[in-house]
Amino acid sequence: MQPARTAALAELIAEIGRQDAAGRDWRLTPEDLQRLLGLTPEQYYRELYGAQVAGHPLISLAQADESFSQASILPLVSLLEHLCGAGTVAALERAGIFFSREQQAEITAQFLNAAAREVGAHRFRTDEFTAMLRTFGNLSQARQVYLQHFFDLESLRRRAASRYCARRGFAIPGLALRNAEGILRFLFSKHVLRAETIFGSLSGAFLAAAARAEPATRGAASRRRPLPARAVGTGAVAALRLDGEGRRGEGAHPGVGIPCL
Repeated sequence: MQPARTAALAELIAEIGRQDAAGRDWRLTPEDLQRLLGLTPEQYYRELYGAQVAGHPLISLAQADESFSQASILPLVSLLEHLCGAGTVAALERAGIFFSREQQAEITAQFLNAAAREVGAHRFRTDEFTAMLRTFGNLSQARQVYLQHFFDLESLRRRAASRYCARRGFAIPGLALRNAEGILRFLFSKHVLRAETIFGSLSGAFLAAAARAEPATRGAASRRRPLPARAVGTGAVAALRLDGEGRRGEGAHPGVGIPCL
């Protein structure tokens, strides 16, 4: 990267940091980009058009009047790499503005390791889970309530992202932390990460407790209104098997302004 481009990119990153420090979501207008990168409007349009003609998949002249934000980080990274050259992506990664696929995988691994430690330290509360089964009469719902009661996923995501960021000294630490949390939250929203899988080592305890509680839950269910004829399976154990099998994740996520894992 040419020294002038290096300085321009550093100033652009600093501008994002200033906006983040002011407590607002960062946003760069075309005028901001032209000013920070030292380009005239004509030069900016020519660069976009040249990339489009060359067949760049993420750059086109249609972006000439568009602003960029964290939600559109991929096109911005592509544009900046085109304008500033080699070293652009690494600089954005060091700032915490952009996470590569490798970094995303590391963040995910940090979360899964933290979750495994938490599950390993958990003492299964059979009596409490049995009470939940009796209350709801449905193992799937009782299991969900149990996991929500004993495991705070939001806190776990926040702590995993914090541990990941703390060891890397990102230039814009608050933004880096939110982006790391955002990756994990997005993976959950797309079912790439699932509570059923993360806490899968507890399945044996859930099944054993359900089997022991089966007569009681069946008796409680018989005192309630009958299930509709289309209901499938009987008893709490059947409910778990129906809920826990045959479900797939939706595959790799398209990213929240970030590339797929």
